Amino acid sequence: ESRLRAALRAGADRAIRSHEPIPPADRVFLCTGSAAASVQGLAAVNRGGHVLFFAAAGPDKELAIPVTKFWFSQPTIQFSYGAAPRDMEEAIEWIRSGQVTVADLITHRLGIEQTPQAFDLAAHPRDGSLKIIIHPNGA
Repeated sequence: ESRLRAALRAGADRAIRSHEPIPPADRVFLCTGSAAASVQGLAAVNRGGHVLFFAAAGPDKELAIPVTKFWFSQPTIQFSYGAAPRDMEEAIEWIRSGQVTVADLITHRLGIEQTPQAFDLAAHPRDGSLKIIIHPNGA
């Protein structure tokens, strides 16, 4: 629940629990390595829509797709990793203009001596953690 609220505060149009069906959409962004989320996202794309995979389950993972459905619906499926300079400029402008807010996403600031705890917190979210910053010169 806290992550859904954070997404909405940051500017998301809608936040949906992972066990809920995804409503049909013209654009679907898959930003998790979860195969189940990928299946849900692919099922939600409208005819002629676009799907962007920003993350994958791993180099050895395969994902079955409903080829006949896609043959009929003709979605565009793209893949992205990282960000080009234009993407970074656009993101910075969104943050500068307030269209997207990010300050609230940083929930923990830790010193370099707390690096193991920071990685553990990132790997096992708790205490409302979203983004953890490690300050090499102190928190």
